[in-house]
Amino acid sequence: MVTWFFKLGNYDANKTIVIDPWTQVPNFPTTNWDCVWKCERDAAGNVYIIGGTSPLQLIKYNAIGAVQWTYNTPYDTTEWLGTFATDLAGNSYVSNGSPARIMKVNTAGSQVWYNANPGGLLSLTEFWNISFNCDQTKLVVAGTDGNAFGGPQPYIFDIDLKSGDVLKSV
Repeated sequence: MVTWFFKLGNYDANKTIVIDPWTQVPNFPTTNWDCVWKCERDAAGNVYIIGGTSPLQLIKYNAIGAVQWTYNTPYDTTEWLGTFATDLAGNSYVSNGSPARIMKVNTAGSQVWYNANPGGLLSLTEFWNISFNCDQTKLVVAGTDGNAFGGPQPYIFDIDLKSGDVLKSV
């Protein structure tokens, strides 16, 4: 029998403390980097992780910790994982960091679209952080862009949710 102990700092004793009811150890195909890079959730309590190395895998768990599906992304560690975000409906948007690429995987684990050149960007373009606005009508990616002479500069990209194209950048 495993016994778990938790040391809590200052907290309001009148409020309920919830400790996640399950743990999981993903079995990624490459064992030398068997790690989770990022974790997200949807409104139904499903959990989505991205991890491993060759390939990077997106795995969905239901609210009680059972694996629902595994999606092998086209990304690996020869190019860098950017990051990913999952909307409340359970769609996941996964970016490759360098060079910039982005894809959408639906809540059933099927690729909806994959954009290997979102807007005809330069090879210096990178996608490193991804988020939604408050009502999830916009997908915003932070990264770099620039030219061969000026070098990379910080950029924010407004991404089309239907195609992964860059609508505008600043």
